[in-house]
Amino acid sequence: MDSPESGINELSSRLLQRVSEYLTTEGWQVGPVKTSPQIRWMIEATDNQKRPISVSQEFTPQKQTERLLIFTTLKLSPHHKEKFSALRPVDQRDLVYEIRQQTIMMGIDYAGLDVPLDRMLFEDFLYVDDLSKSNFLKTVRKVRNAMLLATITIARRFNEPLPTEPGPEFPFNSK
Repeated sequence: MDSPESGINELSSRLLQRVSEYLTTEGWQVGPVKTSPQIRWMIEATDNQKRPISVSQEFTPQKQTERLLIFTTLKLSPHHKEKFSALRPVDQRDLVYEIRQQTIMMGIDYAGLDVPLDRMLFEDFLYVDDLSKSNFLKTVRKVRNAMLLATITIARRFNEPLPTEPGPEFPFNSK
């Protein structure tokens, strides 16, 4: 008979395999598995436009497979840090509040959205008992889109061109 610990590890392994399959079947490139004392496992993945997300199974002593954390970060370039520092304090605060408000309206948790603006974290979680390919990928898109919205908001504030976002290519009939 398996010990409870080995059953949890097997369940965690199956969960990791399922999440990796969901991502790869949608064109994401999945990196190697990482572990630490705070998490069961973590993988980093990039979509076809090289936009990263990370997925981890949180380690909680009472329910070790309770939920997945899906997150991404956005770090300001030195150029944008300089532009942000040049803004008046009221304008710095307004930009941060705008990104916070947009993130909250999307239902995404955040960290690092403060003055001075440097590195922002966008995250959401998904309970394992609600894990389906559809729910998982919707959460991944929502987290990724929060990061994209912050990028667009910053570009707009600094009067820069929008980051290029090539959409999916659709084959058309030439009839």
